[in-house]
Amino acid sequence: MSNRETVRDNLVRLEQYIEEGGGIPKKNRRKLTVELSEAHHDLLNRLAILENDTRTGVLRRALDLYANEMGEENIYPF
Repeated sequence: MSNRETVRDNLVRLEQYIEEGGGIPKKNRRKLTVELSEAHHDLLNRLAILENDTRTGVLRRALDLYANEMGEENIYPF
């Protein structure tokens, strides 16, 4: 699959996500359960300790940094 096809497929999936009620949740908070390898779990704990933050806070900041790197125009094209 070419890069152009991949981008088009991703945009279609994003549009479907929005049409199915995705986007900004009605609640302010949502719960997420993830399965991490022992190494990632250890890393998350160590980062939380070093940053004097919660594991949730570390994940939120990581998501924010990743989103900033990707660019708002790519994440919210519609």
